[in-house]
Amino acid sequence: MARTICWCLLITAFVSVVYAEDTPVALSIVVTDGKGNRIPSLTREDFQIANGGQPAKVAAFVERHADAAIPRRILVLIDTTTITMPARAAIVSALRDLFAKSLRPGDEVLMLTAGQSLTPMSGWTSDPKEIDTALQRASTAASQTMAGDRIEAERRLRELINDIQRAGSNGAQFYSFDTLVTAIRTYAAAVYRDTRQALALITTATDLFPSHSTRNVMIIAGAGLPLRPGADMFQYLETVKTQAEQGLLGASLRQGAARSSPMTEASSFDLTEYFRGLSAEAWRKGIAIYAVDSEMGDSSARLVESQRTVDRTASFATTANASAGYELLANETGGLAILGQRPETGLAELRSDLDNFYTIGIVPTAAVNKDTIKVHAKNYRVRVTLGGLQLSPDADISSRVVAHHLLKPDSNDLGISVQAMEPVADGEKRRVTLKVMIPIKRLKFVQEGSDVTGGFSVYIATGDQLGHASKVNKQTKQLRWPAAALQAAGDRQLTFAVDVVLEPGRNQISVGVMDDASKATGFDRVSI
Repeated sequence: MARTICWCLLITAFVSVVYAEDTPVALSIVVTDGKGNRIPSLTREDFQIANGGQPAKVAAFVERHADAAIPRRILVLIDTTTITMPARAAIVSALRDLFAKSLRPGDEVLMLTAGQSLTPMSGWTSDPKEIDTALQRASTAASQTMAGDRIEAERRLRELINDIQRAGSNGAQFYSFDTLVTAIRTYAAAVYRDTRQALALITTATDLFPSHSTRNVMIIAGAGLPLRPGADMFQYLETVKTQAEQGLLGASLRQGAARSSPMTEASSFDLTEYFRGLSAEAWRKGIAIYAVDSEMGDSSARLVESQRTVDRTASFATTANASAGYELLANETGGLAILGQRPETGLAELRSDLDNFYTIGIVPTAAVNKDTIKVHAKNYRVRVTLGGLQLSPDADISSRVVAHHLLKPDSNDLGISVQAMEPVADGEKRRVTLKVMIPIKRLKFVQEGSDVTGGFSVYIATGDQLGHASKVNKQTKQLRWPAAALQAAGDRQLTFAVDVVLEPGRNQISVGVMDDASKATGFDRVSI
């Protein structure tokens, strides 16, 4: 007979991804000489690997060449808030050429645009026609403007300076140099929010890779991500401060200029730790990030001009600050920041990495992360990403549950289905009773005397179709039934009922189920 099993919980817990001691891991390693040429002919003895400061035990060594049949997963994310349409057309053309010439059997591509949210141009696909269609969609997707508009911020600053100068001595009681500082602080706060949102979208994209046992690459195409939002404008304001102190901008702006410290203000808008957290997460998931900004130094440098002077220091700060985030993400994940190059030239570097790398398996003696693993190969430069690594079942299913808010589930071996009851208001939130139906015949049971035993785990995350997601909650249930009851169940389903709380703006529930005995999985999602 069928049985209905019910539990109630709130979505609060999180299943984390951890690579601990004694868990075999593989490292994907690219080796280059001083000119950037890949070195494809090293042997196991050429590498020295330390884990936690101690020599690591090498369990496997595989030399990879261009003809090696290892699947690659390439996710392309085009930032429609920063990249210009000509630059977008150029990167799409270069990507079309890369995929046409370089994809091998087993490789898959996913195209996304990122603005206010992530928008899939395709699902994971190896079909050349689908890839070409996705590229075409990406090339024509609408551009979006975020709150932190660099051109508008400088225009507003110039207007303020002119207004204060025109007010003359009559404006001294209303204006001072602090007026300019406040304006730039407002701009920096907007860029800070924009950049935090961009980092959140990239983090979501790291969850979209269906397997972490392949060679995983994320290509970010845009016009930079600043480590210190607004730092270039504070640098520009530093020049204005010097002019104000010299009395060149009038008495009102001279007031307060001496005690002002624009560059100290800039330190309040520092996102370095957020970038490091994202890069550590990507590295842990085996994802190398390649950031492409073909226009670096072209358009941005022209923005830092005033009607009185061209501030060379601020111009440099604009370019350097915009590229710094890309460089950190690339450097700390084993990828590359491809800046100021023609897209086809930069992507040729990526192709060389994909075709020439080594996989080295180690048995760790300490926790594995990008800071505890050190790899040396003669006097060459070494870039390291986790690669050829199979996630633990918990980590793998959790990642897929989050990914399914944006991409539809592509497998359901357990044949589960999900139903949501009518939501009930709970303050600003909504409470939904969710039913997860699992075909009993798909679960694996073990005979123990006259009973059978089994179990399953349910993973749940709330989110929306834009890719935003909560952390993942896991609940496990052990089963013990009379053997006769299992035989009589036939095609009936076991129902797992759970109360889920939806935060404001969340309208999807993504569910994964894993059979504890067989490790078979099932996935479904429901919109509220």
